[in-house]
Amino acid sequence: MTSMRTVTRRLTTPLIALFVAALAVIVPQACAACSCAIMDFDESVAMAGAVFSGTVVERDDPHAGPQVSSGDLIEYTVEVDTVYAGEVPATTLVQSARDSASCGIDLVPGTTYLFLTDRGSTTMVGLCGGTAELGLITDDQLAVLGEGSAPVAAPGAEGSAGGSPGVENVSSQNDHGAQSGAGTLGATGSNAALVWGLGVVGIAAVALFGAIWWPRRSER
Repeated sequence: MTSMRTVTRRLTTPLIALFVAALAVIVPQACAACSCAIMDFDESVAMAGAVFSGTVVERDDPHAGPQVSSGDLIEYTVEVDTVYAGEVPATTLVQSARDSASCGIDLVPGTTYLFLTDRGSTTMVGLCGGTAELGLITDDQLAVLGEGSAPVAAPGAEGSAGGSPGVENVSSQNDHGAQSGAGTLGATGSNAALVWGLGVVGIAAVALFGAIWWPRRSER
């Protein structure tokens, strides 16, 4: 007759294997979180593709649906007030990843920000670039920026090449967004995989505890 100890041993082995497999799913997800190099304000400004202040007037999610990626680009329409670096039209589109796990920043419509775009771009912003609410920028930091200038005139028919008047055509920035997303967590359904892995770990832990504790309780 099979002893209770033997049954426990037979149950424990596959449960441990299940636990390890679940960890293999969770650990890469956790390690893929956004990681930023530490820079002071001067360095962030020097690295930026453009620096300007403006108010977010609209938020658009082109990738809304049942399956989304943390690296999906959310688009924000911004009314620009002052330009400190680069050439930025009076109304422009700003893009950022959906989730902070992909270094995305959630911009709130109606809020005025100081935008520091990614190097090589006038539209991409993120957690690591230094974009922040204008009210949080100190006087010393504003002094670094200087007086600034007015935004450039809206592109005409020749310059816009089919783009909407007064709004910067961001189609050329999509490739940049794809390259930026390649270095971050961008797999569709990554959050679902993390939730699934945590669920499996929880079930395996409870089952493993029961397999060890119940036989000992029965032997008492």
